[in-house]
Amino acid sequence: MYTLLRVVLIVALAALLSIFMPLVVAALFAIVLQLPLAWVVFGRQRRRVNDAIAGASRHRRADRDRLRAALEGSAALSAGPSAGPSAEPGGGPVDPPAARPTGPGR
Repeated sequence: MYTLLRVVLIVALAALLSIFMPLVVAALFAIVLQLPLAWVVFGRQRRRVNDAIAGASRHRRADRDRLRAALEGSAALSAGPSAGPSAEPGGGPVDPPAARPTGPGR
């Protein structure tokens, strides 16, 4: 909806400005002029869109944290009884990347 409002604002400004200048130039000016006008005129709609994006981001972050917790729990179960809880937040023992074997001689 917010995007549609901004497009309507561009069209209205371009129509108004095309009285004084060619249509292509009026459209370019309308695009530039709508940026600050949309910020002021459509502030409430912009805040609603921002809140919706922030909510989706929080939801996605919570889902990602739940998935990580589930994966760490299943990794601790599959590692056997020696893999107890560690002092690190969020999981069992983890080998540092340098200590992991690499190359063809694994």
